[in-house]
Amino acid sequence: MSANKNFSNTDEMTKNDKITVENLYYIYKDLKLDIVALSGLSTEFHKGEVSLIMGPSGSGKTTLMNILAGILQPSSGNISFLGENVSNWTETHFREYRKKKITYILQSTTLFDFLTIKENFQFAFDLIGKKVEKNYFNNFLDRIDLKNRENYYPNEFSAGQIQKIAFLLALEKGSQIILADEPTGNLDAKSRDNFMEMINKMKPELKDSFMIIVSHDPALMKIADRLFILENGKCKTSQKLDKFSLKTTSKLSSISENEMNERRIQGKIQNTITGLKSLIKELESITIEGESN
Repeated sequence: MSANKNFSNTDEMTKNDKITVENLYYIYKDLKLDIVALSGLSTEFHKGEVSLIMGPSGSGKTTLMNILAGILQPSSGNISFLGENVSNWTETHFREYRKKKITYILQSTTLFDFLTIKENFQFAFDLIGKKVEKNYFNNFLDRIDLKNRENYYPNEFSAGQIQKIAFLLALEKGSQIILADEPTGNLDAKSRDNFMEMINKMKPELKDSFMIIVSHDPALMKIADRLFILENGKCKTSQKLDKFSLKTTSKLSSISENEMNERRIQGKIQNTITGLKSLIKELESITIEGESN
């Protein structure tokens, strides 16, 4: 009896360390043709890991990310976040989830251009009710080698620096889920390597979070703990990278530069759409809260 109880407790603890996706479908409704983006996708993401999702264009990567972000609701299937069934949530619960639990890092900046970096951080903290010490803003950018630039605007930074700032903001907010859609898509090789080096350096701070990256860039396998390959709306592969075959890694690394550029363009278009949807959701949350007050 005692053994069964211990097994049950262990099983429950394991559930609470995962995001579980079961038989997920998503269908884009069109006047002439319905498009099935996800077709019975099932997989698990593990707390404390950097998960990398790859796959051809149209395989369902961004759709899955938008569902995990609460931007889209699945047509059918279940998602369990830390043991809690998301399908039971109310719209109010979803708004709180998006606001307090998630940071979405896009290929282009997710910061407000009309606010300084300091003001962007302050706005994000105010939104989730986080209080920081007065002197916090004196040196918060030191960690990513951008000392004394807190009063600069986003357009005064390079694309690589902006991605580092966005990742730092996700950590400082205490986001439980960090979603990154093509975060290195606009970066040159040196900036990409600097971004990956920063993530590796700060990995210990992700022990209580999920970081899920969608990318066509095989270089990101260097920082990922687990690789997922999507195809035709299903998860074809989910495997720890330290056990992943060299054959598959070599195959993914052989993508031509022309194909990478084409995928970057497609990613930019999709990121713009995702960014607009995410912003609309944020504004809806602020408007509803303002009306209720």
